[in-house]
Amino acid sequence: MVIKFLHGEILYLTYTKKDTMNSLEHFKASFKFEKTDRLPIHTFGGWVETYDRWLKEGLPENWRESNYFKEDEVQGTGIHLGTNGYSPFFPRFEKKIISEDDDIVIYEDEHGRKVKQRKAERNISIAEYLEFPVKSRVDWDRMKQRMDPDVEVRYSTLRKHPSTSKRTYPVVQVMSGTFRVLWHLFGDVNMAYVFYDDPELVHDIMRQWLKMNTEAIDRIMPDTDFNVLNIMEDMSCNTGMMVSPEFFREFMMPYYKELISHVRKHPSVFGIWVDSDGDVSGLIPLLLECGVDGLFPFEVQAGMDVTKIREQYGKRLVIRGGIDKRELAKGKDAIDRELERVLPVFLKTGGYFICLDHQAPPDISLENYQYFLDSARSFKK
Repeated sequence: MVIKFLHGEILYLTYTKKDTMNSLEHFKASFKFEKTDRLPIHTFGGWVETYDRWLKEGLPENWRESNYFKEDEVQGTGIHLGTNGYSPFFPRFEKKIISEDDDIVIYEDEHGRKVKQRKAERNISIAEYLEFPVKSRVDWDRMKQRMDPDVEVRYSTLRKHPSTSKRTYPVVQVMSGTFRVLWHLFGDVNMAYVFYDDPELVHDIMRQWLKMNTEAIDRIMPDTDFNVLNIMEDMSCNTGMMVSPEFFREFMMPYYKELISHVRKHPSVFGIWVDSDGDVSGLIPLLLECGVDGLFPFEVQAGMDVTKIREQYGKRLVIRGGIDKRELAKGKDAIDRELERVLPVFLKTGGYFICLDHQAPPDISLENYQYFLDSARSFKK
């Protein structure tokens, strides 16, 4: 029995049994569609503003170190091959303020982008990007040096882990995908033009992307043999893909296939999945053709229904997410209905990771978020 308290009062009770599998076993079995003692939990967490709220509502300051939310343990390599928060470009651009007033700050970030942000909004995902580092081949020649896999400072943050056979948790390597790295370099408008105006430049960038990532991964592996590769893309919006299937096949698929073939030569790797918000229905078959195992987070408001996706793709596609984050703000009954909508099919089929369809926004209380996790963890049908 788990009893949740807030300010000394009982909020709710849930009944859970002790895990018989560790986090590494949960992950490996789920990627193979094998039976697990429960569905693994691997979430996005919340916005910065969400944690501000939760700390006021009783979240301990050491919630990360104590694994307060009791998710499956996951560790990283410490090597930054690119996400929105960690630039893949080394040496990094120095963050510097260009101008600011009481409300707005304009600065150059570590990706070399000029960014405009309201000081009241600390979530970088809603910033306005004014300028990107590549506008010409000359700019690319300079940036290309920052995607050199041999730059030593890139590896200064490496975290060493016991070998896979001697640990109880999976290690994950995160990297920017093909579309995302092009966006970091050009922005969406100029990227749309460069496919037509200079296709060979796009291929040169993709070749360097492939070289940087394959050689960096080979260098990481002897010290920390990771198990899962997270490829961060955001290649779709609420109406579908932001690049045509034809362009994906021409400019991205060959490099995806070579990357995945290379990564799978390392025996510790058992999972490769891709992050993309929005409507990914057109993207799924392309990524499966590339050799990807799974996708996340399947945004409900973009029309993604993970139960239908499982019905369509079966055991060809590992699924993480698809639980509507908006329902958590509505209370426990709404949370129960949402879990009842999503989880029964995955209890039967496996190959699923419990996760919201994106980060938890600040309208979700700590109490409701805890209830969601506890209820999902102990869910039975």
